[in-house]
Amino acid sequence: MALEFTQSDWTLSRVSSDRIVQIGRGKLSDLNTYFRKHQDQLHPDAIYRAKTWGRLDPSVRQLEFVDSGLMPVVENELGQKVSQLLEVRF
Repeated sequence: MALEFTQSDWTLSRVSSDRIVQIGRGKLSDLNTYFRKHQDQLHPDAIYRAKTWGRLDPSVRQLEFVDSGLMPVVENELGQKVSQLLEVRF
């Protein structure tokens, strides 16, 4: 979601598939009223659930993020943790 402001207005938008969909728009003075009216849909927990458990169009695939410089560090950390667990266990 994105909340954009101008001098006197606001616009709330979200990305849907390959386009931006406007969810709400109004005067700055009405923004609090909008949030109160839609608090169930805009509550952080509701947004979290929508992002993690929401249904996705099967044709849309999120690309995985890979940081090749980070991988050796992660592998080293995991190796150390596994070694510690094995040493404690055996």
